[in-house]
Amino acid sequence: MIYTATIEDDDDSVPPTINVLTPTEGEQTSGLVTITGTAEDNLAVKRIEVSIDGGPAVLVPGLPVTNTQFNWSVTVPTWGLDDGTHTIVVTAYDYSDWPTALPARTMETSNEI
Repeated sequence: MIYTATIEDDDDSVPPTINVLTPTEGEQTSGLVTITGTAEDNLAVKRIEVSIDGGPAVLVPGLPVTNTQFNWSVTVPTWGLDDGTHTIVVTAYDYSDWPTALPARTMETSNEI
């Protein structure tokens, strides 16, 4: 499915804001973990990327949007991660490609069999 949105504003100098709601800092996780949050921009949110331990970015589904506020979530597997502490980095972009990266958040994984 392809989404197309057009936002026109030659004076977009405001980067988006982003917040991660779950998992909380240091939360114990296993299996599939759902990372949720909110994003806001003065015009619209173009994309949100989630990365664990500097790995490939996972795009949050449902974007782009043309509204200024967006509740988002993405589910990622933790099975390929070693047990222990892992770093989540979330970056939001608006239509001018202004990025906002959150300070890294950690989660603990335990995928014992």
